[in-house]
Amino acid sequence: MPTSKAFKSSRFIKTGRGIQSRSFDGHRVDVLLPKKLHPRSPVLVVHDGMNVLFKRYASTGDTWRIIEGIESGRIIGDPLVIAVWGEGGTKKYNSRRINEFLCDDIFESKPELWETLNPLLTPETREPRGNYMVALVADEILPAVLQEFGIEHDSKRTAIAGCSVAGVASIYAVSKRPEVFSAALGFSSHWEFGGQVLVSELAARIAKTPGLKIWSDSGTLGLDEASLPLNNLFGQELKQNGLKEHIDFETPTFWGTGHHETYWSRRVELPINFWLAGLQAVAE
Repeated sequence: MPTSKAFKSSRFIKTGRGIQSRSFDGHRVDVLLPKKLHPRSPVLVVHDGMNVLFKRYASTGDTWRIIEGIESGRIIGDPLVIAVWGEGGTKKYNSRRINEFLCDDIFESKPELWETLNPLLTPETREPRGNYMVALVADEILPAVLQEFGIEHDSKRTAIAGCSVAGVASIYAVSKRPEVFSAALGFSSHWEFGGQVLVSELAARIAKTPGLKIWSDSGTLGLDEASLPLNNLFGQELKQNGLKEHIDFETPTFWGTGHHETYWSRRVELPINFWLAGLQAVAE
């Protein structure tokens, strides 16, 4: 079946080497299978899916290069990767993308945070869809994928990752559903949207559930420049709330890098291995 029909499929179909895809409520989902599929394979959910596995769909012309990272051995642990697309398929920008990566519970109580959004990123409405996206992944996509490929769910073996606003949304998802995910990996987390208030709220929420793994990084160029001090603040607040740096969380800075898949692909193994190395240590 042609790859172009994968977005409309109601069942899993082969769309690439070791990749099967399916649509969930208008969101295409690509599943990269491990080299050795096992009931206890670790599972990594990644946003934005269109930029993760297929270069021909990537909005910037480059992917996260997760496939190359696994094949080269840079990424350890042989995870199953679930790449979740936003609405709209291969459209380079969907105005509701921001809505789907909102931290709804926090924005509902603090609507003034909307004023921190860069005007260039302003969606058409303020419709709250962050909790919808968390539920779609946690309650529909993840269970269906695990059942299809015979994997037993364990929150310790399940992580969620994203870039920019999706990086912050991944941290929110872990704080909201720790029984589903135990690790959040944010690349160039876009803390400007929400600012210090959002940083403090999420740090406090994370601290309420011991055992979570949090990675949130920042570059120093472009959009990352303004988020850098906020990302540093997030690390400070996690530490003040009792989390241990290098064990429970990492908030590194990658100097001379910016807000782009090309930069993220160069360090893609670092947050993934931070999570997976902890799993291996437990197994040993």
